[in-house]
Amino acid sequence: MLFTHVTSGCIPIDAVLGTTFQVYSIKFTELKGFKWPLKVYGVVTARDEVDMQRNPLFVRSRGDCQIITRKDPFLHLTGPCRAIMSEGRIDIEIQLRVKRGTMSQDRALISQVCTFNGDNVHDFRSCLIDNHFCTMELSYEHLEKSVQATIFGVQVVDREAPSPFEYGVRVVCSSLPNNGPQDDVYEEAVLLDSKHGTKHAVKRGYLNLSRQVVSVKLRGRLKVCIQAYTRSGEIGVHGHVFIVPQACNTSQHICAVGGSEVEVTVAWSLLVEDEYLIKINGSVDPSEDLPPLHPTLLEKMGIAE
Repeated sequence: MLFTHVTSGCIPIDAVLGTTFQVYSIKFTELKGFKWPLKVYGVVTARDEVDMQRNPLFVRSRGDCQIITRKDPFLHLTGPCRAIMSEGRIDIEIQLRVKRGTMSQDRALISQVCTFNGDNVHDFRSCLIDNHFCTMELSYEHLEKSVQATIFGVQVVDREAPSPFEYGVRVVCSSLPNNGPQDDVYEEAVLLDSKHGTKHAVKRGYLNLSRQVVSVKLRGRLKVCIQAYTRSGEIGVHGHVFIVPQACNTSQHICAVGGSEVEVTVAWSLLVEDEYLIKINGSVDPSEDLPPLHPTLLEKMGIAE
């Protein structure tokens, strides 16, 4: 949320609308040499050219492994921590292991790096990641002229009333075009699903989202859908809200779920293209010489080296 709290109309020069890489889901489509279910742990991360640091999409320790079944073959994603920029190269790193009786008996499942070229911008698509032990499917989309949406507050407005989420809750969102039909089916990013064993999915009226950061086109719409489970585990009442993106600041929106109102709070932020532009906004010790500006910043400011 680097540029959330800037003054509207006074946007910093290093805040940009960018093309982002939205990961919707990662699932296992085939196992080779293994049988369902699998106890999987490890990491899936993304690296972009902003800082080339790991931006975690999935992180599980051996003691908190995820059980992958044929019925639910999806990794339960918790990231990214910030929007993934796709103006240049993107690396998706996958390092997963299968837990067995003891650590020495654990087996490697997949260790692979998939590279995507940011110049090849296209609509939603999926790609297969294959090795000797499994095949995985990564669903993603490049979103041009997009901003970062951080959904950091989802709460039941009247906490004294009976909660519609007594038997569980599921929250998903989609990035929609501005002029597309509202009832069309779009790919969804799962923000919370209590069936996944999320601890304290609802606490004191607040929904504890597993995933909070998504990208959305500035001239598009963000659809947030909130679904309540029944005692039998089916979707009962549900509601949705269409949100118009902003370049900065926060916005609150009401979603009706059954007879309850749920408030959704979103923080909007423009993007940064270079790690050095982040650092230049940091604190500077007045007793020390100023550090030299990065060449890319000098070029943007029209200053010769």
